[in-house]
Amino acid sequence: LPVSAFQVIQVTYISKKMQFKKLFFATITGTLFSAVVGVGMALKGFGVWALIGQYLTNTAVNTVMLWATVKWVPKKMFSFKAVIPLIKYSWKVMMTDLLGTLCNNLGSFIIGAKYNSVDLAYYTKGNQLPQLFRTNIYTTMISVLFPGIAAVNDDIVAVKKITRKSVRIMAYIVFPISLGLMAAGDTIVEVLFTAKWLPMLPYVYVMCAETIISVPATIALQPIKAVGRSDLMLKSEVIKKVFFIVSTVVAMNFGVFAIALTVPINTLFDLIINAII
Repeated sequence: LPVSAFQVIQVTYISKKMQFKKLFFATITGTLFSAVVGVGMALKGFGVWALIGQYLTNTAVNTVMLWATVKWVPKKMFSFKAVIPLIKYSWKVMMTDLLGTLCNNLGSFIIGAKYNSVDLAYYTKGNQLPQLFRTNIYTTMISVLFPGIAAVNDDIVAVKKITRKSVRIMAYIVFPISLGLMAAGDTIVEVLFTAKWLPMLPYVYVMCAETIISVPATIALQPIKAVGRSDLMLKSEVIKKVFFIVSTVVAMNFGVFAIALTVPINTLFDLIINAII
């Protein structure tokens, strides 16, 4: 966290200026260098610490590369006048993300506490596989979409046009991957994780369905944020998470699969709320 804090403004600067080539080279350098460190540590017998070493190295190299390529450095000055409107906007975004993160992990907490480690392992792995490609695709798309909408946020027609086009592009990429993963799930799981992990398949199918629903739900949230209405984001998030908590608490009485089913149901509810706004 302390290391990655030094790259936040650099990444934001690149995103706003649409200079993604610099981000690409910084990311690929960090990834390759950390892969060598991680594999080397694993071969030397560091065990799980090899994963941590790989992650820390990736973050450190990425940060150094960004500082070397992005021609921006902070000045030795501070302005309360400049920071107050930023705080008024960003604390609502932060609370929205925090609520989302806590509730997104609620299912895992409940399964770990109420059921057993085997159920938790299948649920977590089943969720992890669709998330693997989803996170990368969404991060890439949204990093371009947000500054693009923010640049025309005074023109509501242009905002809607960009949003609709983004939904189509994202659906064109995500839908076939999700459906393909559902169709070939048993083979993919057996190749990647071996046959003993096949019981995770039902959760893979559920999370793939959730990924499909999440495309318009996630995209619809970006124009709300880009036009500066973080207050609407937070208010809607409270409504969504109340529904999420209630549905999860009810589902916990019907088993692990019922808890998994609450994820696409709640994403559909998120889509309805975001689309209305």
